[in-house]
Amino acid sequence: TVFGNPMLTGNLLACVLPLACMFRSWLMWGSIGLIVGGLAVTNSQVSWVAAVVGVLVVFGMRGHWKLALAGGLVAGGGLLLHLPIFLLDPQRLAMWQQALHVLSQERRWWTGLGPGSVAAATTNGLWTYGYLHNEVVQVFFEYGGVGLILLSGALVTMLVRLWRCPRTTLLAGWCGAALSYGVLSLGSFPWRVGTLLMIGTCIWAALCAHIRESEAA
Repeated sequence: TVFGNPMLTGNLLACVLPLACMFRSWLMWGSIGLIVGGLAVTNSQVSWVAAVVGVLVVFGMRGHWKLALAGGLVAGGGLLLHLPIFLLDPQRLAMWQQALHVLSQERRWWTGLGPGSVAAATTNGLWTYGYLHNEVVQVFFEYGGVGLILLSGALVTMLVRLWRCPRTTLLAGWCGAALSYGVLSLGSFPWRVGTLLMIGTCIWAALCAHIRESEAA
């Protein structure tokens, strides 16, 4: 595990699983089997959701829309029947509500409370958790509306440029990994752990390289 936390290990495996779909034949299925086995051991719900989303995106971008749609319906049905949706987890909802309540009291909607304010609130006994388990909420808490606007601008710019790129197997794998990372960012804290932050940086750099190569062609 990463720092003794099975969820963080599951987060890492969820980002790697879509990349394994770039391989061929037995190597792809062997890698998928090993990663799925690791995910099963970690039993991280948010990691499972992120992994499934990433893999479905890969198959969809590779032209297997029927398979991706069928897989999405089966996975979504199984999630609704057997697991609580992680975005509606009571503990996470309580974190986000408390953070937004603090922001409303301070009236710092646009500027936020500053970098590191979540950790400072933990140190001062405002709450017991070190992260808000949602990077969007944490960015809003620390950097306010300005931070959200800048983040949204970067993501929209990336999506527009990716849309113009040729649909290759490599691009599908990296887009799947990016979507997995995005889902993790809504239910975990991958930007706060060095190992996972490095993974996210590599994914972003790979997508930028594909964009640059496509625009130069």
